[in-house]
Amino acid sequence: MRPVPGTVAHWRELYGQDKFIYLLGVCPPRASEEGERADAEVLWFPISSQTKWTQIEPHRNEMVKIPRGTIADLHLDSYIQCFFKVERTRLDRFLDLDRQGYINWRACLPQYIPQIRDILTTSTLLEEYDCEDALSACGGA
Repeated sequence: MRPVPGTVAHWRELYGQDKFIYLLGVCPPRASEEGERADAEVLWFPISSQTKWTQIEPHRNEMVKIPRGTIADLHLDSYIQCFFKVERTRLDRFLDLDRQGYINWRACLPQYIPQIRDILTTSTLLEEYDCEDALSACGGA
């Protein structure tokens, strides 16, 4: 699976649970302040059907709703959670997990990228560097 922006994947045994994730894309390698090269990273947000965050400010403003039935595997309204942090997985590790069957493609939903870009440009909860990297990865910078 290529980590294409807008891809929804199922990740077996992520943090001890099976999770759905929304891929933002790949952040290319870059030099650190010390001159070292960082590895390319796949950037993603978790998807959850928990509704508790829809009642809490400012979290509810930093979620994107995926209506029930948009893809067969999401049996409830689900939410791309754009508020904790931009999750990062080294590209080589992500591809290795994909080859081993831990990460499985479920759908491509690029129609949510514009909403996510809007959240990234106004977020009060995410770190600025996360927003910049995510905007670049999903084609918004």
